[in-house]
Amino acid sequence: MSDTTSDTAAIDEKKESTTVTGNYVTNVKNFTSTVVSNAFFFIIYFSLSSLLLFGCKLTQSNILPTETKCYPYTATKPIIKQNDINIFTSTIVHDNGTKEKMSLKMKFPYDDYNSSNKLLDMTREYKNEPRSNFLANYFISILESLVQFNYSSYTAILNMLNGLPESIILLFGPMIFGIITFIIILFNNLYLIYLWFSNMGWFFKTNANDSTSGSPKWKDVTWFNPIDYCISIWMVIIFGFGFLFTMPVYFFLAFLLLYWLIISSLTFKAQMNGNPYSMGTFIKDSFKYNKNLIIFLYSLFVISAAFSQLGTTSGVFSIIVLILIYFDKIHINLFGPVSKDGMTAVSVMGFEQATKTCKKATSLPDTALGVAKHVLKGVRNIASKASLGVAALGAAKYMSKGGSNIKKDLLKLNKKLDN
Repeated sequence: MSDTTSDTAAIDEKKESTTVTGNYVTNVKNFTSTVVSNAFFFIIYFSLSSLLLFGCKLTQSNILPTETKCYPYTATKPIIKQNDINIFTSTIVHDNGTKEKMSLKMKFPYDDYNSSNKLLDMTREYKNEPRSNFLANYFISILESLVQFNYSSYTAILNMLNGLPESIILLFGPMIFGIITFIIILFNNLYLIYLWFSNMGWFFKTNANDSTSGSPKWKDVTWFNPIDYCISIWMVIIFGFGFLFTMPVYFFLAFLLLYWLIISSLTFKAQMNGNPYSMGTFIKDSFKYNKNLIIFLYSLFVISAAFSQLGTTSGVFSIIVLILIYFDKIHINLFGPVSKDGMTAVSVMGFEQATKTCKKATSLPDTALGVAKHVLKGVRNIASKASLGVAALGAAKYMSKGGSNIKKDLLKLNKKLDN
């Protein structure tokens, strides 16, 4: 009887040991899965935050098309005065122990590539075509106004965020961008409703240019053309009521437009210390110069997972390992100093938004024409004075001759004036 009891106890003990071992292996697998998934999450999250930081610096350069009187809405290119933009600002400890705020310097040149916009280039060219249609211009006016509104909204908001420390933008970037985008979408739809009705004045215009050259000649449709005027009124009614039934479609198209503008903004080319600077390099440098912040946060997630899935002992052990790494007792160099290669002292002007003026520059042909007009005007004045002198001289001669043969003298005087 005692042998049977001892055998049962041994079996139970073996089962319990197997269960504990199995649970520990499961916990280790869960811990490993959590650590790996958190690593992917951190990479994606801070990559998105880096894109927002890139957008903040882009809006600081002020090269986005926010002015409807400037290129690419019109042919007049703006004059943009830029300064080098501070990026990845860090406090560097020099060899002599002194601390200094330093940063890399980037710039978005307003060249042919960054100034071009496929969508706006297409609408600008169509507006200047000789056979431009009023209905197409109606939709173009709505489209351009929405594009300008979205660019202006993001420029204003992201430029304000640009005044925050870069660490704040990296920590809360995706959440901040999500809130901003939601607000812009809301106002975008309201603005679309306003534009749909406010631009209906195009229904009362007609292009009088019947040729295949030159610019369009817009004329108002009035009561003097009763048929065209009635057609315009019917179009107002049809488009007005039709919008109520097609509103969701246009709201979706406005959302796609906003999405396209955001993606296209990430294609702008930058320069770092005068050299070409790609988006991929920007994200890599963002991890490089903010690695201490990112690794510290990631370490907190790992320690939390160790406590919850491996127990208190493993959690305390992970804290001890982190402290040893931080104080360089374990040589992994996770919390090493930030590299200062390429960094220079922080520029005060590097935080200000570039100034943009949309003023038509005087072209060379205009200048030459003005000079030619001035010269011709002077020639006419000289010729006029010379003619008066010739006339006075002829009169003096006539008086000295006593006024004889007046007809002959007048013919001679007229010939001299012609010469």
